[in-house]
Amino acid sequence: MKNKIFNLVHHNFLLAILLCYTAGALFPRPGILISKIHFGIIGDENSSLKLSIPFIMISLLLFNSALGIKQSELKNLKQHPAALIWGLILNFSIPLLVILTVSLTMTWWHDHDELQNILVGLALIGAMPIAASSTAWTQKGNGNLALSLGLILASTILSPLTTPIALHFSGNLTSGGLK
Repeated sequence: MKNKIFNLVHHNFLLAILLCYTAGALFPRPGILISKIHFGIIGDENSSLKLSIPFIMISLLLFNSALGIKQSELKNLKQHPAALIWGLILNFSIPLLVILTVSLTMTWWHDHDELQNILVGLALIGAMPIAASSTAWTQKGNGNLALSLGLILASTILSPLTTPIALHFSGNLTSGGLK
């Protein structure tokens, strides 16, 4: 029975993801309730980590992906880091180019405040590190897991530097302020 369910999800991965997104959009309450459940806190009042279900789920996703890394991919990534470096550069620059393009081409937009909200939303999304869920897509597509995990790790480590730069750049493309 367990193998049948696994094979069904494995062969219909995209459909399963779309169904999960649809269920979350139509019925957000269970997800909100699950996110509030935790199994304890590690650390003190200055620096703590809540062991919540989403934290455990993302940890298991990344751990499972790490188990699937081929040694040859890891060795190749270490010897030839160009793909990792280019991936980081593109992950940083392409969202900024999209925001710049939107800001320059959407000047005709009927509501200036709405356009500014769109630009801020794009800036927030573009400033984020690479999503950990990308490993699931990489694994499903028989992609290079070492590269995927390397991009997640490197973009997360660099995010204290890249996020403010991206937000500052994007802030120069927006106008207005608090009213």
